Amino acid sequence: MADPRPRPRVPPPESLELLGEQRTIQVNHCKVPTCENFGVPARHEPQKPGPSRDRDPAYKIHTTSAGQVPSLRCKSCGDNPPMKSNAAIALEAQRLVEADGLLLPEESASCPNTHCGNHGRSVAELGRDGYHRRGPTPDGRGRCYGCKACGRRFTVSNPVRLHDGHRRIAADLFSRIANKSPGRGTVRGAGLKSHDSYYAIVRFLHGRCRSHSGAVDRALADGRLRLPEDINLQSDAQEFTLNWTSRFDRRNVVLSSYSTVDAESGFILGMHVNFDGRVDPFEIHRDAARCGDYRVPEAFRRHARLWLTGDDFAPGRAAGRKLRKHDRVALLEQIRRLYAKAERRSDVEDVELECHDPAYRQLPALGRGMQTHLPCTAYAHWMLMRRILVGAGVSRVQANMDECSMSRAAFLAAFADEVRRGDAHGFYVRYTKYQTIDERRTILSQAEARREAFRRTLPEPVRGDAEECARLMMLANLDAGMTVGKWRDEWFEHPSPTINEPHKAMCWLTPDWDLDEGRMADMFLRAGLARVDNVFMKARRLFSALERPVGTSSGHNTVWHGYAPYNPAMLGVYLTLFRTVHNFVSLGSDGRTPAMRLGFAREPFRYEDILWPGEPVPRPKRVRRRGRRLALPA
Repeated sequence: MADPRPRPRVPPPESLELLGEQRTIQVNHCKVPTCENFGVPARHEPQKPGPSRDRDPAYKIHTTSAGQVPSLRCKSCGDNPPMKSNAAIALEAQRLVEADGLLLPEESASCPNTHCGNHGRSVAELGRDGYHRRGPTPDGRGRCYGCKACGRRFTVSNPVRLHDGHRRIAADLFSRIANKSPGRGTVRGAGLKSHDSYYAIVRFLHGRCRSHSGAVDRALADGRLRLPEDINLQSDAQEFTLNWTSRFDRRNVVLSSYSTVDAESGFILGMHVNFDGRVDPFEIHRDAARCGDYRVPEAFRRHARLWLTGDDFAPGRAAGRKLRKHDRVALLEQIRRLYAKAERRSDVEDVELECHDPAYRQLPALGRGMQTHLPCTAYAHWMLMRRILVGAGVSRVQANMDECSMSRAAFLAAFADEVRRGDAHGFYVRYTKYQTIDERRTILSQAEARREAFRRTLPEPVRGDAEECARLMMLANLDAGMTVGKWRDEWFEHPSPTINEPHKAMCWLTPDWDLDEGRMADMFLRAGLARVDNVFMKARRLFSALERPVGTSSGHNTVWHGYAPYNPAMLGVYLTLFRTVHNFVSLGSDGRTPAMRLGFAREPFRYEDILWPGEPVPRPKRVRRRGRRLALPA
């Protein structure tokens, strides 16, 4: 069907304000770091056909190899980056900031009157020009404001509070949830009267954890807390299968979280779910029908970041997928197969084309909240990560990612300026999985034998320096790379595998072969995904609602999602709780938390410290036993 409204040549740039930093984003550009057009935005104004003075010298409009997604064709290197909506990425970034609790109450509160000119313009933005203070609330836990435009009064209050009975058991319930106790078991163990009480306390826990983690993230972005100048990051996405949300369509819902972890300390810098619980599906679909979103490509939609009804039947998704079976094949063969799959996708950056399974519902369309497109969430995630890292004083970044075109494109779009300066580098990392412990030990012993043979070839003064031997062996491996895919990416084998990553290969996405050899070797040696994989494992093992489904013998080895939540919004709640516990409460083998390793805390936090910072801790009342005491027989 023809396009119902005129549209620009390329999605126009969008102004994005992240925590006081104003930035214009335009992700539609070449994403090959060695190309002269890397980071050069495409012109979005419509052009006349044929040669002209205003013609874009860097790009021409094209479609992907499948002819289904509008894309650019770089005139320098010939790459075809698919088009993305900058407005959608900006909206998603603002959602992540609000979801993480980085905004102060005054920065997110505005006049509630939708017909007022100050609606959507926060108290912090307008200040005395738009609002006037009317003093604290009677209980002292908030502040009243008045809108100067319409005279409406409203209150900016603190997060959810609890009555005394629930306050006394909140820390105990927090500990139970964070240590694998399922919902019903927690209700019984804590002595709650109903599941409504359980969810009321969980909302309170979420508000306190969100406030605590958000305060630390805001301090990093503002420069009050500092990170190491040279930081090593690991990023990946994790899928979660939730129970059905409608008895009329009992397919399970699949949501994903995109996470970034500091490899040295294990501190989770960001963990974001592709679900927006604030929007009303009915209103979104009605507005999408009115503005013609269903008849234009996703990059030019008003609601481009949200899954609309029918998106799962769009070209490239309707065919679905087969169950992904991880064949126990050689590592390099796995890499070749992944590149072949990426080349067949109509949108190389849209991993949902690979992950979508028609047996699952991809978007909860009933109730409140809608699923966002994962590539949009990944772009917004890296925009927020850049803002936090720059504010925290980081000058050099190394990002290690699973072999995923979405992660690569999002990282390069967010750090384009740093990549051009040589201050940001990205790596693909791939390692073999599903080996038994004996097979892993065999691989490690073979690698140790190769290292010992290489060490004997070195001069006597160098043999005793293990770090220098590893650098020299890595530099030697750089002469034996393997080129894969139409992008001609070079992969190199890691000389020092570990028990978690027994056979590992890396691809340097931002190559600069004029770099100092020592720094180059160090970057290759510290490339890995062990930290973020460990975080994913802990999330599933410590929180019952995030655990993998269990197999049932009566269902002929089918799976049962017995502990998965029915409400998709609960996934973000549980992950917020997990992130706070992991960063500030859980101890590692060295007896320290990730926050302690970075210098953000001097001792491990208790659950009470998260819930009652600077306040007296409510203690549970002693309860008398009920019932009669029976006389034991003699």
